Amino acid sequence: MDASKIKIPSNIDLADKDFGIPGEIDLLIGCELFFELLRPNQLRSPCEKWLFQEIVFGFIVVGSSDKFEEKSYCGLAINSEINSDGFNQQLQAFWEIETVDESSKEYS
Repeated sequence: MDASKIKIPSNIDLADKDFGIPGEIDLLIGCELFFELLRPNQLRSPCEKWLFQEIVFGFIVVGSSDKFEEKSYCGLAINSEINSDGFNQQLQAFWEIETVDESSKEYS
């Protein structure tokens, strides 16, 4: 993604000073903590594609990019300590729970 096309307001400090430059992940924050980090300040970019949301570390940039609108991406992160048999069983159990049995639909 070309971050130079994003007009970052000069009056905000980004949480990631190297935003838009590929690099190592410093920290993953789970949803159980994410909302604790939010602050009330939000700024919308003039093109309305980008939102600058303040968190305790500075501002984060959220929004869409034309480059990615045509494609869908899905990622899966697993703990390397999980053995593949256990993981496969968990994954199969997940899909069994998520599968909708069409024959059990009731119509009125």
